Amino acid sequence: MTSMPEGVTLEQLASGQQFLQISHPSCQATMFLHGAHITHWQPTGEKPVIFLSEKVEYPTNSAIRGGIPICWPWFGASKIEGLNSHGYARNQAWQLANVSSDIDAVVVTMVLDNSAKTPGYPHDALAKLTVVFGKTLEIKLDTTNAGEQPLPVTQALHTYFNVADIHNTKVTGLEHADYVEKGERQAASGEAITFNGETDRVYYANNANTEIDDGERKILVRHRNTGAVVVWNPWRDIASGLSGMQESDYQQMLCVETANALADEIMLASGSTHSIAAHIEVL
Repeated sequence: MTSMPEGVTLEQLASGQQFLQISHPSCQATMFLHGAHITHWQPTGEKPVIFLSEKVEYPTNSAIRGGIPICWPWFGASKIEGLNSHGYARNQAWQLANVSSDIDAVVVTMVLDNSAKTPGYPHDALAKLTVVFGKTLEIKLDTTNAGEQPLPVTQALHTYFNVADIHNTKVTGLEHADYVEKGERQAASGEAITFNGETDRVYYANNANTEIDDGERKILVRHRNTGAVVVWNPWRDIASGLSGMQESDYQQMLCVETANALADEIMLASGSTHSIAAHIEVL
């Protein structure tokens, strides 16, 4: 059992789900071992930054809705018939490798090495997630190809952000990026992204810096070692059919995801590692 520094406890739901509860001078946070899933991060003096519905569920064999699901080692539909969308990492318990703390932050490392438990997946892929919970949130996902064959990887830190009202929210930083929506590539709009209906886009932007402005605060997201940013809001009709969400929740959430997706696929040689990272900060 990994020892816990002051301000960090390992707790458990009645269902058996284990989670870290973090209380640090810089922030409050919660992170589940199931899916290495962050469900709460709130810098001291701020409102919660990460969205989670009041109707949230904590399944033991599928993903938690909201928070920051880890889509890995593939994003979207699998190229292998019979495998779930968005990979297996968000559906399984990770191993808690280390927890440390200093005056600035709490650092949590979790690892996943269980591709053999996913029938039909032929690759030996290793994942390590390192999260720095402080005044800012730093998330780094390392993928290592431990097999002999090349490993194709698409992935996303599928972050649900808490916004005051999606109708008054805009995203900047992607004005000059082409994007794919409903399977069609679209030219860059040259304008900030605003929302008046379902939005599901993959923007091709290398190492983008995006800013979410909901009229009450601004959140900066720096995407590193990625060539894509996913922007998603399901809007009312889809939200009403999603587990772990209320019909009205679409108004208070927005996903801006650090990703390698669609054409931005990484091919890892045997023994090599690729890392992606997100830096999240309330401005």
